Amino acid sequence: MIVALLPVAVMAAGGTFTDDDTSMFEADIEWLAATGVTRGCNPPTNDNFCPNSTVTRGQMAAFMRRFAGFLGAEDGQVAAADNADTIGGMQPGDIIRINGTMSDTYINDFTASTWTDIQSMQIEAPVSGVLHVAASVGLEDDSDLAGDAEISLRITIDGVALSDDDFAYTVELSGDPSDEPFSAIGALNGAVAVSPGMHTIALEAWEIGSGTFIKARSVSATFSAYGGGISIPVNVEPQVYNN
Repeated sequence: MIVALLPVAVMAAGGTFTDDDTSMFEADIEWLAATGVTRGCNPPTNDNFCPNSTVTRGQMAAFMRRFAGFLGAEDGQVAAADNADTIGGMQPGDIIRINGTMSDTYINDFTASTWTDIQSMQIEAPVSGVLHVAASVGLEDDSDLAGDAEISLRITIDGVALSDDDFAYTVELSGDPSDEPFSAIGALNGAVAVSPGMHTIALEAWEIGSGTFIKARSVSATFSAYGGGISIPVNVEPQVYNN
């Protein structure tokens, strides 16, 4: 008795080439032909792929250039390729954006008794995502005014405080300004989910003492699109550093 051993699965005959009809790679070979990456190995007929033949460096160059053309990246810029949208169809600039602003122009005799914007910036969220915001400020007691300075600070996004407790903290300053650049340095940060559009982040201050000399301040924001598997803190406790 003669027993014939047959492949478990055999691709149906047909397609661009005639010599790959029993190959386990026929589907891949036909895909290469459909994309134009390969044009056959026996011109001008080109009905064979020669699946068992070696590839020369010249042929490899032709394959790679045709594949780049298929991706729309013939200029060598992969970001311009059709498959560059790696997260839900978004371009790289939609995944993360960063912006910030700072000022070292003094605010003398700061005595505002309501929340007042002392530094602000804008950042656009191209899609829904998360904004991580941070602010810092350099302060000292205003020697022109009698009494001690006592200033409260908070971050707002689109006019809304970062948390229900206003995300505010108080810096107490007393005595003459130190010899250091600042008598105190305060820092706040937090994260919040945002919808697409332009958003305004502001560092706000409220003087509850005699008056503060504000020497420098900064605000920055980093936008990140939703990527899954990310833990988003509601807020982070503020910190203040006194010299």
